[in-house]
Amino acid sequence: MGSFIKTSAWVLMCSGLFSSALSLAQTFPYATRTLGYSGLGTTIEGDVRSIGMAGATLGLADHLSATRQNPAGLAMTTEGFGLVVFGNTIADQNIQSMANPNSHLSLGVGGNFHPWGFALGSSPMFHEGQTYNGVLIDLITTEWRLSVARLLFDNHLALGTSLLIGDALQQFGTNAQHSYAVGATFSALVQLPQRWLVGLTFTPRMNYSGGSSTATIAGIANPFQGVSSPERAGLGVGWIPNRFFRAGFSVNVLGTTPGIALLRDQTAWVGQTVTLQPRLGVAYSLIDFRDFSLRALVGAYWEASRIVDLPSRLHFTGGLEVRPWVLEFGWAVDFSPGYQNMLFLGGLDVVRLMQKLEFLPSDPQPPYGGTLPRMSVPSELGLPRAINSSWRPGALEKQGILELGKQIPQNIEKKIGKTGDQIQKGFEKAVENFENRVRDRREQQRKASEREDRWRKKTKRTTH
Repeated sequence: MGSFIKTSAWVLMCSGLFSSALSLAQTFPYATRTLGYSGLGTTIEGDVRSIGMAGATLGLADHLSATRQNPAGLAMTTEGFGLVVFGNTIADQNIQSMANPNSHLSLGVGGNFHPWGFALGSSPMFHEGQTYNGVLIDLITTEWRLSVARLLFDNHLALGTSLLIGDALQQFGTNAQHSYAVGATFSALVQLPQRWLVGLTFTPRMNYSGGSSTATIAGIANPFQGVSSPERAGLGVGWIPNRFFRAGFSVNVLGTTPGIALLRDQTAWVGQTVTLQPRLGVAYSLIDFRDFSLRALVGAYWEASRIVDLPSRLHFTGGLEVRPWVLEFGWAVDFSPGYQNMLFLGGLDVVRLMQKLEFLPSDPQPPYGGTLPRMSVPSELGLPRAINSSWRPGALEKQGILELGKQIPQNIEKKIGKTGDQIQKGFEKAVENFENRVRDRREQQRKASEREDRWRKKTKRTTH
């Protein structure tokens, strides 16, 4: 099915494991809110690969979660069609008490239809909230993205853009207000010799209007304020020598956000200066067999603090992706002093299952790497079309997605009929074997009876 069927549709599950920590003060040190709120965090969120590689995927953009930074990858380095749903549960003492982690869900759907790529998804950009003065408070900024990308210049350049619809929710107990902003991400991915890649991205500032209520809630007046997300820019380098190994390095730049502070304390100003965040990550397939594969991920990034008087932090990340038969499991962790984010997942590769059941045709697979395949040997076998000069069309390209979709019911009917015939033949064979065994048993009993009769007759003559 070409590269189409290699992308799995994952249903992901996550949970956080956190240790107890000294809680930050859960009462406000101010009576009136005069500053706005932050709309962007500085730590990594995403799926197992994004977290495991420390978010150093700007120059790779080889999966849906990574195209949030660089949508140009939808046309060049992602393959097929995918659906992802994943969540992160994060405890960060720089934001609030470690005993009150925040959880949120992200989702995305997208596909590569050479030379185009498309995606639609949403993900939270910042979440701050816990109980203050007996009132549950949540500040959540979420971005919806409609992305499109196009290959140019014989697959050497991909340009991508995302239309952003931002939603800033401010909820103080039973009082909630939404404010919205529209923005865009512009990105590029350049392919160099030996599958070295360079990625660029830029997102202008997004400002959300403040609320209209002047009520006093949870002990503070004028709690509803504006929300601001700074300009975001990045430069990344990626290397994909073969399908077993990839590495990425990127530097992300965040602009200033004057007049912004954390919810917990108005003196905890956010974004007073421009910050740089370097990231480094690698992924390596340790085991590659037909019905089992294991990939390890490791990375690190420097979280330059945007909160006044708080130090910057070095984060270490890691992860595993395990694929037995048509199942998929994963685990990733991001840890640093005063910060914990752990992700677990489990899913089903729906397309591979349909291949196994012969509902969809299978394409020839490149040779499997076995145990510890050589990571630095250049090979384009099994890589996406845009970075694979020896690519050959599969069933998707030959027949088209609509035609394959039409064939699925027919293939299911054929498979059911074939399975029914096999069951019938197996039943008939079992009955035949049973009858043969009964017949053989009767023949053995008849012969044994004849021998017994002859022995009795012989014994009777000897007696007389």
